[in-house]
Amino acid sequence: MFICFASVTEKNLPSPVIKLIKLLSKYSLGIFCINGILAQIFLSIGTKFFSQANFNITQILVIKIIGWIILLTISLLLSIVLKRLGLKRVVN
Repeated sequence: MFICFASVTEKNLPSPVIKLIKLLSKYSLGIFCINGILAQIFLSIGTKFFSQANFNITQILVIKIIGWIILLTISLLLSIVLKRLGLKRVVN
C-alpha cells in the first residue's frame, strides 16, 4: 500500500538511482526477452546441480535474490551487447 500511495519524484532520488532506472528502462524490451531464455537455462542448471539439496527458507530467499540480481545483470549486459552489434530494434 505504501508503494502505491508514495509520492516519489525524480528530485527525491539520488543520481545513481536515477541513472540506473533510466538504463533499465532504455533496455527493458531486451531484458524482458533475454530474461525468459536465461531463466530457463538457470533453472535447468540449478535443477541438475541441486536436485538432492535441502535448503531452509532463509537460504532459499538469499539464493532467489542473488539469482534475480545475476539474471538481471546478465540480461542487461546482453542487451547492451546486442545493441552494439547492430540489433538496436530488438533491445530498445
